[in-house]
Amino acid sequence: MSETKGTEEKKNLTTTHKILIIGFASLIVAVGIVGYIIWNNLNKPAPVIVYKAEKIGNYVIDESNFEEIIGDMVKRRDDGMYEVTMNTSWNFSNGTSKSSDAYVANALSNSQPMFFEVFLSDTDELIYTSTVLPVGTKLKELKLDNDLGKGTYPAICKYNLLDE
Repeated sequence: MSETKGTEEKKNLTTTHKILIIGFASLIVAVGIVGYIIWNNLNKPAPVIVYKAEKIGNYVIDESNFEEIIGDMVKRRDDGMYEVTMNTSWNFSNGTSKSSDAYVANALSNSQPMFFEVFLSDTDELIYTSTVLPVGTKLKELKLDNDLGKGTYPAICKYNLLDE
């Protein structure tokens, strides 16, 4: 009886040992895989960022020129943005008189002078072209280039930025 019992215990221990060995082996393989992934990611070269844009060209950005290129991009963005203050209803006593309430200003925050054109919405007829407005200046009175009859005319104002 004692021999049979000892043999059964050996079988149970053998199965337990097998499970422990498989578990430790799996753990060692998992640690090895995680270690390889971490080592592989730490030894990768730094990525090179290539920025492509029309009219600007291609930039290869790295640590040595990052600040310079970002500054150049910000300047180009700022040069392309502008702020205009204006009222949207202009009144004229007749077709040949100056407006009594037109107002357009080229804000101090802008970096470029500008001029504007006014077109009738329904016909695209050009009815006014302004003089050049330097940064920080405003136009308070304007006289249309075309004599319009009495009425209300929906129009579009197109702003044109000027460079050197």
